[in-house]
Amino acid sequence: MASSIGGGSSEPPAKSAVAVAVSAALTGIAVPVQAQQAQQAEQPKKAQQAGGIEEITVTARKREESLQDVSASIQAFTGSDLKRQGITNMEDVVRFLPSVSHIGGTAGDNKIIFRGVSDNPNAFIAASSAALYIDEQPLTQFAVNPEPRLIDIERVEALAGPQGTLYGDSSQSGTLRIITNKPDPTAFAANAEVMLRSGSDSASSYDVNGVLNLPLVEDKFAIRLVGFSARDGGFIDNVLGYSPMQGTKDNSNLVQDNINSVDISGGRLSAKWFVNDKWSATLAYITQKSSADGLNDYDPTVGDLKTVKFFKDTRDDDWSQVSLTLEGSIGGVDLVSNTSYFDRKLDYVYDRTQYSAYFNYNFCSYYATYCWSGQTRYDQDTTGYDVQHQKNDRFTQEIRLSKTGDNYRWVLGAFYEKKHEHWAYRARTPEFLDSLSYYYWTYFYAPSGVDPSWWLSADHTTWKQWAVFGNYNYDFNDKWSLEVGLRYFDQTMDRTYFVDKPFIVAPGVWPDYTKPTGDNNGHVPKLAVTYRISDDKMVYALYSEGFRSGGANRNRVDESLTIFPLVYQPDKLKNYEIGTKTRWAEGRLQINATAFFGQWQNYQIETLDPSFQPCTGSQTPQTDPCGQPFQVVVANVGDAQQTGLELEVKAAPSDYWDLGLNLSYIVAETSESFVVTDPDRPVPKGARLPNVPKLKYGLYAQYTWPVGIGDSGEAYVRGQYTYQGDSVNQLEKFVPVSVAEAQASGGTLTPQARGWFVQPSYSIADLRFGIRTATWSLEGFVDNIGDERAVLYNDDLFFDPFWGKRRVTTNRPREYGVRLSYNWQ
Repeated sequence: MASSIGGGSSEPPAKSAVAVAVSAALTGIAVPVQAQQAQQAEQPKKAQQAGGIEEITVTARKREESLQDVSASIQAFTGSDLKRQGITNMEDVVRFLPSVSHIGGTAGDNKIIFRGVSDNPNAFIAASSAALYIDEQPLTQFAVNPEPRLIDIERVEALAGPQGTLYGDSSQSGTLRIITNKPDPTAFAANAEVMLRSGSDSASSYDVNGVLNLPLVEDKFAIRLVGFSARDGGFIDNVLGYSPMQGTKDNSNLVQDNINSVDISGGRLSAKWFVNDKWSATLAYITQKSSADGLNDYDPTVGDLKTVKFFKDTRDDDWSQVSLTLEGSIGGVDLVSNTSYFDRKLDYVYDRTQYSAYFNYNFCSYYATYCWSGQTRYDQDTTGYDVQHQKNDRFTQEIRLSKTGDNYRWVLGAFYEKKHEHWAYRARTPEFLDSLSYYYWTYFYAPSGVDPSWWLSADHTTWKQWAVFGNYNYDFNDKWSLEVGLRYFDQTMDRTYFVDKPFIVAPGVWPDYTKPTGDNNGHVPKLAVTYRISDDKMVYALYSEGFRSGGANRNRVDESLTIFPLVYQPDKLKNYEIGTKTRWAEGRLQINATAFFGQWQNYQIETLDPSFQPCTGSQTPQTDPCGQPFQVVVANVGDAQQTGLELEVKAAPSDYWDLGLNLSYIVAETSESFVVTDPDRPVPKGARLPNVPKLKYGLYAQYTWPVGIGDSGEAYVRGQYTYQGDSVNQLEKFVPVSVAEAQASGGTLTPQARGWFVQPSYSIADLRFGIRTATWSLEGFVDNIGDERAVLYNDDLFFDPFWGKRRVTTNRPREYGVRLSYNWQ
């Protein structure tokens, strides 16, 4: 039989077991992986837990195996777990993963951080250090990962630590995998679900979804349809405010409550054909659209969950993916081939009034190009906004061969990827065509009459990568095992970047084109030794490496005039860890623990090249790396390290109780001093890496008991609590300087208009309760019982601190809801 990858198998399943498993998955009653668990799904909770804690099957090492047998730190949520915890999106997932943190302002705008491997949070061109997969296909995109709606999901796997040998580029610090349920050709099943929620500080939300499994040829061919439509109601109010500089403009036309609602719709269509007892083919198509009317940020200086925006923040995200997976067996060797194509379009508008006003205030008097409003430098009172259109596509092909013997297992594979990214960014102010800046430029150059943007930048980049990899496991005896892995990669990058002042015609001056290219290659190893104390207890030691590929920067001046070079190199994370996975008390207590140390070498960071600093003494911008234009680049700046502990405890002390604790403690800091933005203010050794809490943990307790509704009725009540310690919002410790302080100093201190803030610790508690049977379930819930206002991210990118303002991304306020699910078999 071919190896079963991602929850599928090339051999037709046993009809009775899988039929029950599918129906169980649809109702959210039990784990939809193992036949034994599927049969238990029709029984009350007491019977299910008679054998202790459920066994979870994962495919982290490209083959099916028990989570407790993998010599690595993995946390997995089954489809049942997602239902029980009320998880539907990325923010929900990360909240319950102690080793993972997250930055995101709205749906599809997120950055995932594993084990404290965090560079600057506002990275736009730097590659992600953590990977996102759906089934076998990588979805990873810098700081704007797509966000699959978690409907009809078999499980979510969080693989902490470097996964470079099996998952490649951007799996440097960890990989988050979303595994979907697959078509089942043995039984019809369908499910419909409705969720409603609301609160005193938020608009109403809903989620309607359905699943249909249709066997079209018994035991041979089936299709699975998933559809969903949801609205996450807004909870941020846009209140009346005035322009930062002189207060001559207001936002009265946009004053509105609950501005940040998000509409999400999409679905999946998959078909699986069991060709014979050795081969199967699965074709899947996923599509999802989200439309956000605002961001999840507010200004605490204005009021609770209130902000002042002069332009509407919108974000439209439309993506799709098609994949074909072939699984089979040739001469006792299993083969898996996966082909996928991903396509995405992003369009957004962001209010940038604070940023525009900052530049007007500081530089209009020196450079007429920054006088974006008014006809003299004395009547500047600007507002402004950003517009960006972005397109991404990605083709991937992976082929793997594997074999399992009596005391060995091996995987050999090859991977190819080609991806493109194109974006065009425009900065606009309403009064620009009547401004001093416009008059200045059209004095020298003819007006174009085409685009009123005062700035346009665009980028088109193509990446190509190929890799070969292998992983080998050998059992010396029933106690000792060895695992070795290796991946070799080779990547090229071709970029075309240009900046322009589109409102003028200036041949030979604007636009300014650059065409950087880069190529890099390397290898990453893995080595693990495992000792099995008994059948349900083991310890392991692991060394692994992860990487991010190198590339080339979009420099606008000669490389000799910049501090950081045009080409940047791959950075690597070297990880050392020891761990244990144990079960006690006849399977009623599970304790997994991992201690790790990571060396992040030559790590990449997205930053402003220090050559923008003013020239001093005899320096001139014509010959020296000073006084150059703002150039955001990716640079290898230095080394950092992460030291930590991860602990997972699960307990089923009786037939009715489920208890759990997940905890991580991480110290992530620089291991040497280095320069990022300002040569006079280097980042010191021991500086905290941004958006990484030292302590993060979650607790839950669920009590389930049988009720007299049919043969499988049960009622339950669940409490869950998460805590996250404080963190810092950026790497460099700049204390923000306000306009009043700048005036008192008699000058401007550009970097310090942005600020280093400590983001306080916070805790969130939820309560969920309900009744469910094999046919239907009804649940009520209260989320964020204490109405906690978490500081998920204190964003200083738009220079709000200069005007005494703040831009804080927060969680949803307290809400009450109900969910109804019905299953047809």
